[in-house]
Amino acid sequence: MGNLFSLDEYEILTFGAVFVRYGAFFAFLPLFGHSGIPAIIRILFSLVCTVCVYPTLITRGLIDPKMAIHWSATTSGFISTIAAEALLGVAVSYVAKLSFDVISIAGNFMTNAMGFGIATTYDPHFEGQSVSMAELQVTLATMVFLACDGHHAILLAALRSYEFCALGGLSIQEVFSARLIQMTSEVLALGIQLSAPVMLAMFAVNLVFGIFSRAMPQLNVLMLSLSVSGFVGVFVLALINQDLQLASNQVLGKSSDWMIESMKLLGR
Repeated sequence: MGNLFSLDEYEILTFGAVFVRYGAFFAFLPLFGHSGIPAIIRILFSLVCTVCVYPTLITRGLIDPKMAIHWSATTSGFISTIAAEALLGVAVSYVAKLSFDVISIAGNFMTNAMGFGIATTYDPHFEGQSVSMAELQVTLATMVFLACDGHHAILLAALRSYEFCALGGLSIQEVFSARLIQMTSEVLALGIQLSAPVMLAMFAVNLVFGIFSRAMPQLNVLMLSLSVSGFVGVFVLALINQDLQLASNQVLGKSSDWMIESMKLLGR
């Protein structure tokens, strides 16, 4: 390939397939696929990445435009190749978002235990209603993640995808399905672990008020427990905030590792 703007038909087809994969990546990847980023910006970003990476992919032998002679010879071959590229991008992006779900799950557990569950707000990350504490935890964890250049690791993992899965080489096997189920269970387990300090504190508060309600039936336990639970919960969060953010950053750091592992499992 001598000039990016003087491609033959097979190089154009290969370029389009690469663009589809990166377009699927950046449409759903955490941070890059945020709903607050206009779709046109994500498309342009995908196009710029494709233009920058495409010559390198050919130079390193990771893709071969001449192979387009075979997969573009029939309509079914063309559609299956493009669909495989898009599906790979979506699947790996979904895996990358699982680590961010950990923070949201932990925030939801803590918020409901503290009695703040009635206060909801729109969460642009998940495009739905979310409790305030969960949104706060996701925002703080994302800031720490960006400060540690975690977004660079995610971007690099996406751009290196052809090292692990060739063009049109998607193969969804049972081992990937089993690993995806395992990752999902890890998300729930990690969310519970992150919220454990606040959950234990709320359990102690509820236990104390349970004893008070038995000893003093005339005490308005419901109204009193709401304010005390909120105060104790915020106090415990303030105590563990530094450790919580470090743990959250370690969880978010799993994004790139899970992406690479998934691409290896999906590649033939």
